[in-house]
Amino acid sequence: SLFTRTLIFLQAYVVVCVVLSVVVFASAVRSRAEGLGLYAGGFLFVAVGGVHDIAVLQGLIISPFYWGPIGAFLFLLAQAVILAQRSARSLSTVEEQRRKLLELVERLRREQRERKRYEELSLAASGVAHETKNPLGIIRGLAQRLTTAPNVDQSTKVRAAQILDQADRAASRLGDFLNYARVRDPQISPVELDVVVGYAFEVLAPDLEAKELRSRIETGGAVVLADEEMVLQILLNLMLNSIAACEPGASLDLLFEGSEASTSTGTISVIDTGAGIPEDLLGRVRDPYVTGRADGHGLGLALVERLAELHGWALHISSRVGEGTRVEIEGVELAQDDAATEDTGRVSGS
Repeated sequence: SLFTRTLIFLQAYVVVCVVLSVVVFASAVRSRAEGLGLYAGGFLFVAVGGVHDIAVLQGLIISPFYWGPIGAFLFLLAQAVILAQRSARSLSTVEEQRRKLLELVERLRREQRERKRYEELSLAASGVAHETKNPLGIIRGLAQRLTTAPNVDQSTKVRAAQILDQADRAASRLGDFLNYARVRDPQISPVELDVVVGYAFEVLAPDLEAKELRSRIETGGAVVLADEEMVLQILLNLMLNSIAACEPGASLDLLFEGSEASTSTGTISVIDTGAGIPEDLLGRVRDPYVTGRADGHGLGLALVERLAELHGWALHISSRVGEGTRVEIEGVELAQDDAATEDTGRVSGS
């Protein structure tokens, strides 16, 4: 009969609601959904209401309404609440990402404007420095002629020698400035570190011998991916700083050590036992025109850091007054064949 079919349908409906409530409630608990309270209410209504509705259908009790549909309604309401909250959260996330993207675009635009402005200033400054070198060369030539002229008295020759010395010093500073202002993009290729280090020590051999500095070289025969000319500039600047800071009999070491965090990179270290850098100057010593020496121009470390950054390397400086300075260039990438060798077997020289 129709009543029997309706009774069977309602009983099946109650069983399905109970099973569905258990599954959905367990899922809500596991995911900590926002509509958990509504799910809990629906679960209780379906579980208790199912028994109530079956009892009503069997005629065991008399009730004017069914509780099962109330539980189903609460489940639908909970789902609507969760969907609304998730949609709001998604919209909030999208808006946050949009805001961050706009900030990034604006920062890139500012950096582009600053880079263009810096390039214009560098070009102008390089032009001024280049034009200054021409008359400076003339002054130097005239002073040099005075020092060798046979009919010039000794006091004039002394003054001319002083002019020559100051002209050389000014030309050297202009050269450093031009190197700093005209840094090009690095031409990356495999570089034998032993060869570059050996050449740097050969060039500076008279300065090392004049101060009787002890030296130690340990590169492990590493082959690195870098611009060879820039690596030489870095080493020469760091070594000149160390030599200037050292007293006779001090030491100057140059090491290359593999990174503990990665087998494909290493660290170049220049270590001296010189005067060290005062603590108040250590944080600013990389800035252009900041120097702790009366005869320094403050571009050496600024150039070193800039060349390192162009390679993607990091520059770290640690120093103690009276004990010495350690400069480390981290993240130097090894050539593929060299990086695959786990034990490079260090070599040393002096």
